Amino acid sequence: MPILNEISTELNRMYKLLNMHFYNGEIENVILHLQTNGKEGKIMGWCTDRKIWKDHSCAEYYRELTICPEYLHCGILEVYDTLLHEMAHLYNMQKGIKDVSRGRSYHNKHFKAAAEAHGLITTHDSKYG
Repeated sequence: MPILNEISTELNRMYKLLNMHFYNGEIENVILHLQTNGKEGKIMGWCTDRKIWKDHSCAEYYRELTICPEYLHCGILEVYDTLLHEMAHLYNMQKGIKDVSRGRSYHNKHFKAAAEAHGLITTHDSKYG
């Protein structure tokens, strides 16, 4: 699976670059994961609200940020936007700010503020906020 290793390497590199550029390196390290969403909906990625990955060498825990590989064909800008979207959630989690409701599907004004302050342009959607 060399192609998956290459994709994973590039996603991690992109995450680090976006973190430095838009967040001054403030967002914690995550485990970046490729996994299908298993649904027909357009869920391109997500991040966990808890630190679920344990590094046994140092007993540290990390959140997971997942990118759905079935959408990689949409292009680099969609991947970029998905990473920035999830990074806005991570930023808010680190600050203790609740930015979603309705089973984590509705994005509120706190998500909008963090996303727009860090490089994303948002629009209102009646279903997702």
